[in-house]
Amino acid sequence: MDGGGVGDPGSTGRLLGAPIRNLHLEITSRCTLACPRCQRNANPEELEVNDVPLPVLRSTLTRANFPDIEFVNFAGNYGDAIYHRHFHAVIRHVKSEGLKIRLETNGSYRNRAWWDETASILDRRDRVALSIDGLEDTNQVYRVKSRWRDIMGAAEALRGHVTLIWKFIVFRHNQHQIEEATARARELGFDEFRLIRSHRYDGRWRGPDGIDPMKPDDEWVSDRQRVAARVLEIIRERG
Repeated sequence: MDGGGVGDPGSTGRLLGAPIRNLHLEITSRCTLACPRCQRNANPEELEVNDVPLPVLRSTLTRANFPDIEFVNFAGNYGDAIYHRHFHAVIRHVKSEGLKIRLETNGSYRNRAWWDETASILDRRDRVALSIDGLEDTNQVYRVKSRWRDIMGAAEALRGHVTLIWKFIVFRHNQHQIEEATARARELGFDEFRLIRSHRYDGRWRGPDGIDPMKPDDEWVSDRQRVAARVLEIIRERG
């Protein structure tokens, strides 16, 4: 949920006195991929595989509870929403409440018929971001176990039905493909190509040479990391 946790029971649809307009939900901890820096793989001992029960979602995600809500964002740190056992029932309910949906997904392990059904429930007000970190030869370097044919099937089914986004996290192994991927996104009918400059490099993933092997050139690293590094330099300079 944007802004933090749920407000107190006496302030339905509000958080610290302000109206709640966006909900960010993780409805499942299920995922088929093995991305090496995902929380589910970096800290597997913390993982419990389960879904938020459908009755709970139906009773919670209502206009009565959130009168000012604009959209529901289905994304997660441990799971991918499309693997919830009742995903289609969940989004049908959300749409029945007149709410817009934003979905971020790796797009794998669902067939074309499944995506066609998804497209029939959603509309152009909804946004689906397919997380595709490269082209067919590089996407699986980080998105381990991803299936390119499934992702392309999702894109084909969704284009024209939703606002379709190609979400591309820049790594060293895919930075040379940005221009080609941008052109490919246009050819496939994506509405937007979104580059993600991450700051999650170095730290415990540095190699023997002190360099994170996945870290791209500096121009593709988030300013957040450069700012943090400069702050540390200043602190050290001042003793």
